[in-house]
Order: sequence, then C-alpha cells, then structure tokens
Amino acid sequence: MEKLFFALLNRSIAASFMVLAVVFLRLLFRKGPRWVFCLLWGLVALRLLCPVSIQSPLSLAPETPSLEETFSPSAGEETLPGTLLTEGADPDSAAPGIQASQGLDWGMVFSRVWVLGFGLMLLYALGSLLALRQRLADATLLGKGIKGSQWVSSPFVMGLFRPTIYLPYHLDEDCQKYVLAHENAHIRRRDHWLKPKAFLLLSVYWFQPLLWLAYILFCRDMETACDEKAVKDMEKEERQAYSWALLQCSLGRHSFTGPLAFGEVGVKERVRRVMNYKKPQFWLILLALAAGLITGVCLLTDRPEPKTPTEAGEISTVYIGDAPKTVAVAQSLSYPEGISYASVQLQTTKKPYGLTVYLKGQGQGSREAFRSCAMQAFDRIGDLGVIAFWSKSPEQELARFTRQEMEEGEPLADAVSQAIVEQNSPGEKGDSLVRCGSFVELGRDTFLVDSDPPQDGGLVLYGIAMYQAFARSGQSLESQEGSHIPAILTFKEGEEGYVLTDYWTPRDGSFYLSDIQEHFPENLAQSALNTQDYVLMQMQDCYAQAISRGGVNPARLIPALLEKVESSPAASSAPGDHIAAHPDEWNQLLYLGDSTLDYVFDAFLKGGQTGLRGQLLRQLLDELAPESAIKTAAETGQDYFDAWKAYYESILKQNGEEWMQQHHPAFWKMEQKF
Repeated sequence: MEKLFFALLNRSIAASFMVLAVVFLRLLFRKGPRWVFCLLWGLVALRLLCPVSIQSPLSLAPETPSLEETFSPSAGEETLPGTLLTEGADPDSAAPGIQASQGLDWGMVFSRVWVLGFGLMLLYALGSLLALRQRLADATLLGKGIKGSQWVSSPFVMGLFRPTIYLPYHLDEDCQKYVLAHENAHIRRRDHWLKPKAFLLLSVYWFQPLLWLAYILFCRDMETACDEKAVKDMEKEERQAYSWALLQCSLGRHSFTGPLAFGEVGVKERVRRVMNYKKPQFWLILLALAAGLITGVCLLTDRPEPKTPTEAGEISTVYIGDAPKTVAVAQSLSYPEGISYASVQLQTTKKPYGLTVYLKGQGQGSREAFRSCAMQAFDRIGDLGVIAFWSKSPEQELARFTRQEMEEGEPLADAVSQAIVEQNSPGEKGDSLVRCGSFVELGRDTFLVDSDPPQDGGLVLYGIAMYQAFARSGQSLESQEGSHIPAILTFKEGEEGYVLTDYWTPRDGSFYLSDIQEHFPENLAQSALNTQDYVLMQMQDCYAQAISRGGVNPARLIPALLEKVESSPAASSAPGDHIAAHPDEWNQLLYLGDSTLDYVFDAFLKGGQTGLRGQLLRQLLDELAPESAIKTAAETGQDYFDAWKAYYESILKQNGEEWMQQHHPAFWKMEQKF
C-alpha cells in the first residue's frame, strides 16, 4: 500500500507542473476556444494515468526526488540484524520485517490517510448520486431524453448510458430552447462520460491541491466550450436571448446535483463570453494547439536519468538498510555456473555492515569467481563492509570478503606473486628466464597475536599456486620449468606492505592427500585437490605476465603457432588431426588467452576464413569461450562465426548490455573492442 501511495504522490508532483503550464496557457490565450483547453486538461489526466516514465531530452519537467526513501523509517536508521529473506520472497514485502521499530512509519500513516480520503470521496459521489436519483424519482417526462421536476432549479444532465436532461418547471418556452441547445452540446461532446472520470481521478489524487484547481477549471472550460458550440451559428439577438437564459437559470436557489451531474457554473464569465463571442481566427487556434503540443512534449516526459558510475539500469543503493534494493543486488550477481541465489541475511547493528548470501545448486565456485561477485556487491551497495557466501546444503561458508581487502587487493596480489616466484626459483638466478607466479585463492583466514589488547597477527591464504619460468626464443615463449600445487601462504602486514612469514605445500607421494586434508579447512580441501580445474586460467595468467615482461608480440607469435599447427599432417584436413599432432603449440594458443581471442575476432571480422585456418579459429573460439558455443550446421569456420555473431547480436537486443557482459564476456569483448 505504501509503495502505491508514494508512486501516486510522485506522479501528482510531476503532474502539478503540467497544471501550472495549462493555467498559464489559459491566461495567455484567454480569447482562444475553450475546447482547446479541454484537450490540455486531458494531457494532465494522461500524466496522472501513465504508470511509466517516458524519458526525452526535450523534457522540461523538474526532477522530483523519490519521497518513499525520504519517509522510509530505515532512512538514516539502522535495520535489525539477522533478517532472512527466503527464496521467492518479494523484497518489497520483506522490507517491513527488517525495518527498525523505533520511530513512526510515516509512509504507513500517509498511505492509510490516503485510503481513507479516497474512500470518503467515493462515498460522497455515490451518496449524492443516490440522493439525487431519489429526489428525481417523480420527475415528469417532457420529451425524449428530457424531464422536469419541482426539485430542479437549474438545468443539468445526468446519466452515463442514457443521459437525461433535467429542467425546472419555471422555464418559459424560449428560454428552454437555449437551455436544451447547451445541454445537448454536453451530450454530443460526451461530457457525461468525461466528468465522472475526472472526478474519479480527483478522488485518487485528492491530496494534491493543484488538482482541485485543475478540476474546477476543467468544469468551467467544459461549460464554456458547450456555450461556444451552442452559439457559434447564432446572431447577436439570439446570443442575447441565450445569455438571458443563462441568467434566468442561475437565479434563485441552486439545486444539488452532486459531482457526477452537470450544473451551471461560472455564469458571469460565460455570459460575458457569449455576448462578446466571435468565431476564433484560425491562426489563434493553430497557435494554441501548437503551444499545447509543446507543453505536452516538454512536461509529459521526464529528463533522461544521468548515468551513474554503475552501468545504466543497474540496481544500486547507498545503504544496506534499503532491503528491497539490497536483495535485488544479491539476486543479480554473476554467480558461478550451477549456483544461484537462495536468500540473504543482513547485519546492520554495527560497522562494518555485513551481507550473507545463501546459495543453492550443485556447482563448484572458486574464490576468484566469488571475488568477482563481491566486487559487484561492494560497487553497488555503498556502505557494505563485509560479504559472505554460504551454501544452504550443506550449510558451510564458501567465501568471505571485506571492502578493505578488496581495496588493498593489488599490493597483496603482487606480494603473493613474488612469494611464489621466490619459493620456486633456484638460489642463483643468473639466467634470462621470465619467471611468473599465479595464485587462485580458495579461502583466507586471519589470526591474532596473543597480547593485551589482541593485535592483528597476519593473513593466511589457501589456494593453488602455479610457477612458470619461460625462455624467450625470437617471438616465442618456451616453458623451461614450473609447478602447480596447493599452497598456504601466511603474510604479516607491516609498514612496508605484506611480508611472507610462511609458505606451505603438501609433501609428495602418500602424504599428499593427508597433508591437504589436515592443513586446509574442510570446506576447501576438495577444491584444493582439484588442481586441474584451474590449469588453463592460471597458465593464461602466467603467459600474460610473461608477454608483458618479456617483450613478446602476440600478433607475431599467434600466426606462427597456427602455421605450425597447419603444417601437418599433410594428408588430413580435419582440424582435430592437426591439433593432436601439435599439442604444445595448440596449448600455447589457449594459454595466450585474450590475445588469441583478439586474433580470432580480427581474422573472422575481416572475412574469408573458409579453409583449415577457419576451422582452427572456430575451435579456438569455442575452447576460449565455452559458455558461448552454439550448435549450427556451418560448413566453414567463417560460416560458424557469422552465425555466432548474428545469434549473440539478437541476444544482446533482448537482454541488454549488462546481462551480456556478465554471461557472454567474449562477445561483449568483441563488441567493445572491434
């Protein structure tokens, strides 16, 4: 209910600028035809009814802040800890459950008052209509669609499907003729439909004073428009008689007609306009319509929202206590394959504020994959300090990150890489090898020094360490030595940064399994044993470091590797045979990662890859971007890529840039770079 009320409140504020614009145009074109202004009041109604924001660079509508957050009890306050939002729960409906109980919930108060006012407006309309019908029950039929009653002192029209004109008995025959001309104009204009709709709209927005003004002016413009329609073909003498009929109907007591019937309003102004009526000039009508059109374009639309540091359309919030948005952020994170969102728990009693995300599914995610999710969450939740990812079954922590460690990530990553190289390099390093270290972090822990008070002792990293030493031969790289093994690195942070204090690896042979199970946390041991899951990613990391440090040009290395793969066996044109004959060169192409992918895109976009080279490029594309492989009966590599590109261009149109970047990064990379 609160959400609906605040949506209507924000919409009424936007419509109020349109009301002021129409009032200004009424003054500016006071000699213009009133039917034009009835159309302009229709634009106000359209602004009130439109549930979506239409954005336009031509909009002049002032930006109105969302009042929902202003009056939310969680604005500026902390939320209660330990709130669990379960799978499938509506974040909006869950919000009250986590809001602080201190203070008055003004949103709830205002929404209840709005419902009460809306109900009273409808009761007033219904009650007045029933009372009027009861008083007119004995009305006499004077003609088709015309009745007379002693309870009627001024004429009016009532009824939706069968509109009836009610007249007082005291009208003479000449006066009655002009009154009927006016009331029939109402019926021809379908005003008996428009006024009830206008009153219903006013009942919804009864709290906005400017809309009461708009309703009153609309009713007056409607009456005046009927006068103009009735007298447009009359001579001066007839207009005088028509004015006399208006005055005669306005004298004496006024009959109660209620909001859904038509009575005579603004008689003084109407008489003056009737007496001075001149057929409006065409240029004046055209100018008034043009002004109305410009007003509609400028005030029916909203200004385009400026892009924030996050991607356009991406949900974000400045405080974790905004539960609906916090839940929406958690639901939209790019979780590892086979894992999906289940629920969240908030910790907002003290800083650092925390978010625990519970996940479901059978997929396996590395710490690096969850690090990407954490980076997204820290970017989009302004005061989030700690985020933890837990599996629901079995219930165990998968990864935990703090904002501080994410911001200090580069110094730590450099220290880890340096530690791997130093631990694996020989004592004397007089050679010219390019040495690289890569580390996949599976988890981390901190420990305290036993002192008073306890002090930070250091940081323990659990993961997979890879060491590679490359020799440069012309424009190629040859791996000379390397290792790939689970490792535990312990650092102490000092004034000079992170200092390695311990580097542990398991013993070989029969001790390997027991060492890992003994030293790694239970929830990380299995991932530590699956080292093959991280080989390609870490080799790509090491090759990227070697290319950067060794001065190797991938643009020359990649064609040379492809030529080597193509060279044999000469009797076969099947790409699989060539790959099997040159596994080292093929693996190097895969290890070159993004550089190879760039080469593949560049070659395909130039076109003509219809031979063996095209089939090899297709295989590289599928192996380097397996999440984006498609099934197609393409005969050549070029045909495959053209179908691949067309398919993902259509997916991009359907799902948008943000979704594409998260789920098909290879295509996104091609779109951005080429």
